[in-house]
Amino acid sequence: QVGSESAEAKYAAEREILMALEREWSGMYGRGDVDGIAELLAEESVLLVPGEYPAVGRDSVLSLTRELLAAEAADGMSVSWEPDAAFISSSGDMAYDYGRSKTTLADGSFVEGSYLVVWTKENGEWKVAADIFN
Repeated sequence: QVGSESAEAKYAAEREILMALEREWSGMYGRGDVDGIAELLAEESVLLVPGEYPAVGRDSVLSLTRELLAAEAADGMSVSWEPDAAFISSSGDMAYDYGRSKTTLADGSFVEGSYLVVWTKENGEWKVAADIFN
């Protein structure tokens, strides 16, 4: 039983790490820090954006991210998100989190949405394997 408590404590800490990474990522996106975002992505990361073909691989995801940032800037929009919960696999090498997103329009109004991110461990660090939002 002690072992299960230890595992639970470890998973609780890992969940907090993932939620902190999501908040950091949202801040980087808001600042247009594509280089910072690149550090979070798995080599074979996938980005699923409404109305677009899936971007597969870090370079494709970064290219689409740049396009999204440019379009949002041109329209006077900004996007941010906040995680609600994170879950770690029993093996400890995969996880997912989900939460709420907020797109603020040029007139100050906003549209709420949601997201789901799948994480994988690469060299001991959490990396984004897949990202989908609406």
